[in-house]
Parts: sequence; structure tokens; C-alpha cells
Amino acid sequence: MKLAGFSAGVPKGAGREFNVTAQRQDNYSGPIRVDISDVPKGFHVTTPLVIERGQIRAFGAIYADADAPMPGNGKILAKVSANATINGKAVRHPVNDLTNIKPLAKPKLLIMVVPAKGQPTQDSSNTKPLELVIAPGETISARVIIKRNEFKGRVSFGNHDSGRNLPHGVYVDNIGLSGLLIVEGQNEREFFIAADKWVPEITRRFHLRTTTEKGITSNPIILHVRKK
Repeated sequence: MKLAGFSAGVPKGAGREFNVTAQRQDNYSGPIRVDISDVPKGFHVTTPLVIERGQIRAFGAIYADADAPMPGNGKILAKVSANATINGKAVRHPVNDLTNIKPLAKPKLLIMVVPAKGQPTQDSSNTKPLELVIAPGETISARVIIKRNEFKGRVSFGNHDSGRNLPHGVYVDNIGLSGLLIVEGQNEREFFIAADKWVPEITRRFHLRTTTEKGITSNPIILHVRKK
């Protein structure tokens, strides 16, 4: 197991992405749970992460409070471990630490995912994730809102992989050739999440990410796939 993809430091009030990648051995194809603990005060991380059956990677994010302090005593890391049940036996492996956890200056851009209708609520914060529910074969919508702090350019979130860490078979849909994009002069956009008919019931945390500011992420969202 390897943790990577984290750019050192987290802008205050925002989040940054990381990933965990598994090197599967001995024909094991089942789920792998990744637990992250001992996160410094003022920071929050999406944990646990689950690498789905047959997959090798999962994405997470780490968030800094708007007033996150510099970690004391040089503690700028969090502990990471991987857990799985193989042949009926619980197996635990250490993973390299999530390091360089420190607050940075407020970013030029903040991103928030909110329900498709109504006003943003406290559920859309970095500490209490927004929750959405989708059924296999269904398409739902939500809104992404950006708060510009001296940033006037367009904001791109990618294409069908815009939903970082969505379950296998669930994806951001109806985005056109330009992908999920907020253009100059605009501050929000509706987007759609689709689930293929074969997707099993599952709960996953996901987020949106832009390459602006070395990769700012949205608030965490919990997606429940539930059969009607």
C-alpha cells in the first residue's frame, strides 16, 4: 500500500486531495479499508477510505479549519493503516504516513457542493459531510458553488472523473466536451451524478477537485447507493 498525491500543506478553510494505492497479492481481490488516525488539531480527513473489490485505488481529502494552528511539537503527520479480511483472518498493514500537514494562507478559491435546491446548510461544511442518496439506474443532481477570492478565471473539475472517489459504476454525467466547468463571471453550476443499474448498495465519501491553487477540493460528500 502507498499513500501519495498530497501537496504539502492545506490552505485554511479548504481541502487538498491524496490517494492510496494497493498492490494486490496472492489473488486477493476483496475490499481494503484504509484508516487514518492521529490527525493534528484543526484538521479533518476522510476516513475510513475503502478500496472496492477488484479496484486498486481510493481518493481522500484533508481539510484545514479557517483558524487551524500550526501543529505543535513538530507533529505534522497522521498515521495510516490498511485492513482486510483474507481467508477469514483479519490482516493489518502499515502505510506510509500522511505527512507535511500544516496550514497555509487562505486560498484564492473556495469550493462547496450543496443540494440541487435550497440554500447551503451546515451539513455542507468540512466537518459534517453533505449526504446524497441515489438508486441504481438513477441520475440525481447537486450544485457546486465557488467563492472567488481575487480569482477571476474559469474553474475546471475534470470530466467523467470529476467525482473523486465515487463508487465503481457511478460518475458525473451530462457534462459535455468541456467537462464540469464554471466559466469566468459565474460562481455556480448544477451537475449530475448517474449510477449504472448494476451498482450494488454501497456508501462512499467523495469530493470535487480543481487544479487551481495546486488542487483545491470541495467539502466532503457522502453518497449512499440504495435500491428503491
